[in-house]
Amino acid sequence: MTEPYGEAVKWEPDRPRIRPLHTLLGWAVSAASIWAAAGLLPGFNLHQTGAAFAAAAAIAVLNAIVPPVLAALRLPFMVGIGFLLVLFADAFLLMLASDALPDHIDVDSFGDALLRRC
Repeated sequence: MTEPYGEAVKWEPDRPRIRPLHTLLGWAVSAASIWAAAGLLPGFNLHQTGAAFAAAAAIAVLNAIVPPVLAALRLPFMVGIGFLLVLFADAFLLMLASDALPDHIDVDSFGDALLRRC
């Protein structure tokens, strides 16, 4: 329905939808991909049973903070450079998760982390 010409348009934001099943499913898929990457890549190891879930949670929290900041910083640059920046940042975040959770996840080098992100 359109408002008559000259009438003020009212906008009311919708309530945010909280979808815990979507969150849990996304977390499980992320953990499964980390577990698969650890099985495929020689320099990427998981040490404990719940390590993939702990790493997925750590990466999710860091990904909620770092990419928006990088997106704000890369606005004047080309899309390709921004893509590479976020790709390298995600590999760096995987290295940080490895350092933060040394009993759960082990990434030998930045190259191994970058291959995991590709």
